[in-house]
Amino acid sequence: DSNGVPDTCECLADLFVDGYVNAVDLGVVLSQWGLSKGAVSDINRDFHVDAIDLALVLSSWGPCP
Repeated sequence: DSNGVPDTCECLADLFVDGYVNAVDLGVVLSQWGLSKGAVSDINRDFHVDAIDLALVLSSWGPCP
């Protein structure tokens, strides 16, 4: 939480920032698969775009709260 908003209140998997976690966000993760530092789809911020980030997108699928 580096922006002052608790992460539980944010929709971190909404990479396209359109209020939904959907195929667009999935596409972003897949297009950046294997990248490290600085990748927008590194949702858990472990410096790798991998299965954990994919799982976060899939588990957050649908409209953001």
